[in-house]
Amino acid sequence: MVFSKAGYKITASTGKPDKYNYLKELGAGQVINRDELNDATGKALLQKKWDAAVDTIGGNILSTVIKSLKNGGSAAACGLTLSNSITTTVYPFILRGVNLLGIASAETPMNLRLKLWEKLSTEWKPDKLSDICTEISLNQLSEKIDLMLEGKITGRILINHTV
Repeated sequence: MVFSKAGYKITASTGKPDKYNYLKELGAGQVINRDELNDATGKALLQKKWDAAVDTIGGNILSTVIKSLKNGGSAAACGLTLSNSITTTVYPFILRGVNLLGIASAETPMNLRLKLWEKLSTEWKPDKLSDICTEISLNQLSEKIDLMLEGKITGRILINHTV
């Protein structure tokens, strides 16, 4: 997800054109193909395009986003679906003052987690959460992993280990 300041319009990205409407229904103002976030020119800086980003992919997608952030922009890295590595220069950080933010959830103290979970279950709860989450039993996990690896899963999977 990348953001532009015009009311912080959310731009979502996917490699699945058949999911564009789905992402718009979830709140994206615009959907772009992930190829637009996969620069192969090797340039140290790209045109200033984004105010902020949340990246779940990593790799060259995250590198491209960092090089495309506007002055003072920030990218939060919270996944590594594509890769656990990025290739960029220090130019975006020095010349544009951009920030790369990590999400160290494993080290978050329990009292802060409880506060955040409370907010996520009330005032911050996404409107269409049930539309993006599929609950499965532990017995279904292997099948769902195979579908994930084939790129056939949309949304998130919640494993109910009590079933």
